[in-house]
Amino acid sequence: MFLNHSDLAGITADQHHNQVHVFATDVGLGPDHTISGATAGHVFRATGATTGRIMQLSHSDLGGVTPNQHHNQVHTITGSDHTITGSQFQLVGATGTNTLGLLTPTSNPGAAAAILRTGSSGELTLRSLTVQGNVDVTNGGDLTVGANVFFVDVSGQNVGINRAPDSQFDLDVAGALRATYLVGKHAIQLSGARMILHFDGQEPSNTNFTGELNGHMGQVATTSGAVIFRPGKFGKAVQVGEGTTNLIINPSFETSTGGWSSSWGDTITRSSEQAAYGDWSLKVTVNTTSSSGAWRSQTVTASLPYTFSAWICIPSSWTGPVPSVRIFNGNDFNTLLALTNADNSIRDEWQRITVAATPTLTTIRIVVI
Repeated sequence: MFLNHSDLAGITADQHHNQVHVFATDVGLGPDHTISGATAGHVFRATGATTGRIMQLSHSDLGGVTPNQHHNQVHTITGSDHTITGSQFQLVGATGTNTLGLLTPTSNPGAAAAILRTGSSGELTLRSLTVQGNVDVTNGGDLTVGANVFFVDVSGQNVGINRAPDSQFDLDVAGALRATYLVGKHAIQLSGARMILHFDGQEPSNTNFTGELNGHMGQVATTSGAVIFRPGKFGKAVQVGEGTTNLIINPSFETSTGGWSSSWGDTITRSSEQAAYGDWSLKVTVNTTSSSGAWRSQTVTASLPYTFSAWICIPSSWTGPVPSVRIFNGNDFNTLLALTNADNSIRDEWQRITVAATPTLTTIRIVVI
């Protein structure tokens, strides 16, 4: 007969158990198993084809993980890991208490609370604005309150109250003007006058030759040719001169010193240090022993009278001879026809010097020395 398993004596649980038995449950290890040296969270991991041990599972052991399931905890919000469904300029923010959503900024919120953004032209429309501090309007922008109740015209550099300001006036008021004091020059206003012309214009006068020709009642002037406005007794005035022809090709030196020369060690250069008209003048640096100044030769008609004038500015440091303007007969310095000295006592200011002569030759030499 067969020997039964129960006939065996001295067999303990550690010597023999079921071939199929419990390794572990959700409660713990099965009664036939123990482990040692493990740490909470460790698992049984294969370390090779036929080997294994209890150890921590590595991140690289995970399979089937896609970018949409796992990424760095810290990453760029504007990167490819994020998308948004919204319109241009919308912002992600709190649309309510503990509520996340999209906020839409506006350039004209009306009487509602809103996040602001400028419009397509950089504009903002606000129902009210309280400013604690300064307000600077720059880059040529005007300031308008109501329907020209208060209008600051930056391009015209003047102010209108209850109207757009007339270019004749720095302050143009449509209505009564009340003030404790009015100090300074005031335009003449006569109730019976048919037309008053102020001729005023913007500064600086050395570069801005514009002015106002229209009358005080809106009469529009008709002009022929160029009209130049220069400083007068009261503000600007119309400059009136003889109907003559300027034979000097380069009289202002705004672009070059062309047509003018110097000799005997003198030098001439364009300078922006001083200017009677425009931004430039001709600076003459003279030789201390002999001087030709600045000169040019001019073709003329013999036996006809000619007048030459020049604006001269004598620096306060000048210690040389009295400056003058001269006309020589012919294309040299030999025969002096006329000479006019400047006022040597006027320093660092412009003065106009005029000289006239009737040459006998068809060329003259004009000298400022």
